[in-house]
Amino acid sequence: MGQSQVKYKPDPEIFMMVLQDSQLVPKETLFIDDNLNNCLTARQLGMYAYNIKRDEDVTTLFKDGVLAID
Repeated sequence: MGQSQVKYKPDPEIFMMVLQDSQLVPKETLFIDDNLNNCLTARQLGMYAYNIKRDEDVTTLFKDGVLAID
């Protein structure tokens, strides 16, 4: 009997599975996470990534529906 191997972030395979399943294009995708390693993997795969602070409110990143970060 074969055992399935569970994958977790920051394993790039997880990111690629989500992108494919959601039909997302990496260069058109914003990944927000409080773990720097996860953000680095997302960037390596061509996504925009924002390393949010644990106490930061994600809604403050957007103003009038537009992303407001550098």
